[in-house]
Amino acid sequence: MFCPSCRCEFRPSFTRCGACDVDLVDSLDAAAKDAKEVTAPGPAAEEALRVPMAEVCGYFDLGEVRQVRDSLHEQGIPAEIVIRASPETQPGGAVVEEYWLHADAQQIRQAVAFIDQQPDPKEAAGSFKCSNCDRPVREEESFCANCGLRFSE
Repeated sequence: MFCPSCRCEFRPSFTRCGACDVDLVDSLDAAAKDAKEVTAPGPAAEEALRVPMAEVCGYFDLGEVRQVRDSLHEQGIPAEIVIRASPETQPGGAVVEEYWLHADAQQIRQAVAFIDQQPDPKEAAGSFKCSNCDRPVREEESFCANCGLRFSE
C-alpha cells in the first residue's frame, strides 16, 4: 500500500496515510494513471510539509492515545502517535509497548492545556496516581509513562 501524495509505503493492513490524511493505493503506477499530473515534491515542498513535533506524554493504551490524538486534530493541532519498546522489555522476551503522543511543537502549549482540561480516564481497579504528575498508573508498572518517574519495588 502506498500514499499517492507523499509516496510512502505502508503495510497491507493500513488504508490511510496518517501524515497526508488520504486513502492509500495498491500501486503508485495506478495512482499516476488516475491523476492528470503527478509530480514528486521537491526538497522545498517536502520541508514545508514537515511539522516539527514535540513529545507531549505517554499512554498505556493505544485506544486512549488515539482518542487524544483525534481530539487534538479536531482542535486543529497536528499530533501523531509514536510506539516504542518499553524499558521493561527484556532481551528475548515479548516487546512491551509504550504509546507516546507527539504534537506540533509550535502548538505544544495549546496541546498540553487541551489535554489537561480533559477529564482523567476512569481509573481502573489496580491503579494509582503518580506522585510526580498525578496521572493514573497501573500497579504492575514500574515507571510512569507520562513523566518517566521510576517507582521503587
